[in-house]
This record gives sequence, structure tokens and C-alpha cells, in this order.
Amino acid sequence: MTTRFMYEAERPMAVYIAVLATFDTKGREAEFVGERIAALGTKPLYVDLSLDGSSLPSEEPVHSPGTGDRSLGPEAKRVAMQGVVDNAAAALLPLVKDGSLRGLIGLGGGQGTWLFAEIAKRIPLGIPKVLVTTLATRAGTYLEGSDTIVVPSITDIAGLNGLLREVLRRAAGAVVGAVAVASYRGAPQHAAVTAMTMFGVTTRGGMALKSALEEAGLDVAVFHANGNGGMMLESLIEDRVVASVAEWTTTELVDDLLDGIATAGPDRLRAAGRAGIPQLVVPGALDIANFGRRDSVPERYRGRRLHEHTPAATLMRTNADDMRVLANSMAAKLNASIGPVSVVVPERGFSELSAPGGPFHSAEADAAWIDTMRAELHSSIPFSTHPHNINDPEFAAIAARAFLELLPSTSV
Repeated sequence: MTTRFMYEAERPMAVYIAVLATFDTKGREAEFVGERIAALGTKPLYVDLSLDGSSLPSEEPVHSPGTGDRSLGPEAKRVAMQGVVDNAAAALLPLVKDGSLRGLIGLGGGQGTWLFAEIAKRIPLGIPKVLVTTLATRAGTYLEGSDTIVVPSITDIAGLNGLLREVLRRAAGAVVGAVAVASYRGAPQHAAVTAMTMFGVTTRGGMALKSALEEAGLDVAVFHANGNGGMMLESLIEDRVVASVAEWTTTELVDDLLDGIATAGPDRLRAAGRAGIPQLVVPGALDIANFGRRDSVPERYRGRRLHEHTPAATLMRTNADDMRVLANSMAAKLNASIGPVSVVVPERGFSELSAPGGPFHSAEADAAWIDTMRAELHSSIPFSTHPHNINDPEFAAIAARAFLELLPSTSV
């Protein structure tokens, strides 16, 4: 793969929106998007993602030689694709940092969608991103952890036509409009946002905690603990956008362990500890593993206690063995934290389903987590249990006090 640096570093400061595509197959369509962006008052910056082209910015439309990946074997192609991602991200990030790159728009089929997604995940959250793709229904699996807006291309991106022109025209308008109203210019130097995680079965208590923290003067941003929410949270902590975190709902750790659909990956619950920001941790919804329709539950779990939350969502109760593994993993992550941590536990159920009399009530399983966590957690980390369900307002008040005690006095 050749590398042609076509971006003039000495140019006067200007505002750009990057147009990313494999120009060997989608060059004319990308040029059309650039023309629409220019007509709306912003300069396009073209980035060729062709495997034989330049993955570096150009102020002029790119004319790829078009030999593409036809001569590459599977491993060579994988390496070439990763190289395109690395080169493009390395070239674009400095432009984001100096304020000249304000947004991205990509065009892709299968290969182009993956390339754009990998690059977009390296661009800070808050920088507007739009992807026009033939894989709109599947693009979310590529874009996990990114704040990209996905636009279905309707037709294949294989030559301009009346339908595609209208899609591209509107997509160009969307990214220009997003840039026009965006106030975010990279991670602030002094973050002020308090992040909080929540799930449907922990919402009543979570909203009570949120209200208490807001009454104390905090700006609280709630993240849905559905996998993507946890990935977003970890990324924002790494970007220093989040100043403190109330981990009210840690259910994504269960799905990572038991192959559920709401996993945020094995690094969930690490970023706050590495960043040294205050974190309150509650075992919210650790009683639950998340699956799709009932027939999607893996065969090995068919004998477990299941609950149909909706026709498309089946929940599984974690058992005592699961809870011990989870507690060991969580304790190891929290013990490695370089900032203040507090663990607060509701003894009468980690969700509304595991309250006494509920379909997931299991004092034995909850006790397995509590006992293991108490034994494995470093003695310097406060750990307290309370005779409430997670959704009781009394528990939310206890959690709020514990969280506020972690914060520097200047935070509120």
C-alpha cells in the first residue's frame, strides 16, 4: 500500500469535514458528497480508504489507481486494512486536536463500513460522524463504542442515481448541520460530568440516586447498561470527559462472563480506576444475564431460571458460582484503582426481580457475591451492606451519601 501525503500542512487554518470512502469503487459518490458539503459552506477533506490508495487527507478529490485488493490473500488483506485504519486515524487525530477537523462522513459497503467504523472509534466522542452504508442493519456491530449516525444508502453505492443522490445530499446536510451546532471541541481539560449507569430493573432506585446527586449540584449523565452504554462510558472516562462515576448497574459484567447480549467487553470497570476518578460501585442487576428471544438462550442454560422481560428479551438468573466469579473479577479491578472507591450493597436484591418474592430472588446467590467480595476486596476500600432492595429510596439515599463522600470538597 502506497502512502501519499496530500494534505498541505502549511495551509491557513480552516474548518473541514472529512469524506472517507474507498475511492477505487466509490470515488464519484464521495466527490458528490464533498461538493454538497462545500455548497453548504464547509470545506471537504477527502480520505481514500482504498487498499492501494492513500489513507491520508487531501483537499482535492482522490483518483485511486483501482487495483484494490484483488491480488491480496486473506492475511495480507487483513494487514492492509488495518494499515489503512492506522494511517488514516493517525493523520486525522492531529486535525481534531488543532480544531480544524470538525466532522466525518463515510460511504461504505462491507469493507468500507468496517474501515470507517474502526477509524470513527478512534475519533473523540462528540465530533459529528455520519456513515452512509449498504449495511445499515448490521453497522451497529461494527460501530460499538462510537457515536456515529448511520444512514441507510437505500440503493447500492455503485454509481449515482436519483435515489442515492437524495440520500447523499441529506447525509451531507446532516453532518454539516451537526458541525454547525456542535460545541464540543475535544475533551475538556476540566471535566465536570458525573456518569451513572442504569437498567430497566434498577431504574426506580437509580432515578432517586440521580435526583439526590443533582440536588448536590452535580451534572449527571446516565448510561444505559446495555453493552454499548458501558463501552461509551469507558471511552469517555479515558477521554477525561467524566469526572466521577456512580456504577449503579454493573450487569454488563455478567453478560461478558456468560455470553449474554449486553456485554461491554472484558475491560468494563477498568477505566475509572486507571484514571483515578471517584467511583461508587453497586452490584446493580448482577442477578441478570441478558439474552434475546427465549429460543436464543444457549442450550447449556435452558435448565436455569429464566424470565421473559419482553417477547424479544429473556433474562437468566445468575447462580452462586457465577456470583463468586463475578465478585473475584470485580474485586481485582477495584483493587487496582488509583482513585477513591466505595462499594455499597443492597442485601434484599440487586434488581426489582430479585427482591423477596420476586422471580429471581436468591439469598444464596446474592450472599455468594457479598461474601466473596468482602473477602477479596482490599481492606482500604469501604464496603457496606444494607437491608434494602436496590430500588428502595432509603438505599438510594445511602448510596448518594457514600458517593458524595468520595468527591473532593470543590466538586460540589
